Amino acid sequence: MKKIILPALLISIPVVIISVGSGYLLGAISPSIAKQYNNTQLYRPWSQWVMWLIFVYPFWLGLALAWGWDKVKKLFKGNNARRVFHFANVYWFVVVGPAMIMMYSCFSISFPVILSWTISGYIYGIFAGFFCVKINS
Repeated sequence: MKKIILPALLISIPVVIISVGSGYLLGAISPSIAKQYNNTQLYRPWSQWVMWLIFVYPFWLGLALAWGWDKVKKLFKGNNARRVFHFANVYWFVVVGPAMIMMYSCFSISFPVILSWTISGYIYGIFAGFFCVKINS
């Protein structure tokens, strides 16, 4: 259990920081992206309690990635850096890529927003791989 819970918590911290930080950074850099993030026809307003469930996401993701690592870690050969990037690549290819295609095709979200989510999703995979490799080595 330690091999899943500890990495899950460690993965969650950078995911929260990247999620919140990239939203503010991209909003500051691009007013059109900020406008999209503040669109209440697309996103719920923060005044609705259910919007705060978004903060469950990093912990759920951390748990899922740590559990996934525990199941597939023997498939990744090589040094630790290679294993980290292989895990990130698999996560991006299996989860992030298809989700971004679906979101771009179904929702009125601009390509720059989808691109930023795609990049941050890959970074989440790198952090997940790093913490899982470090703790389980």
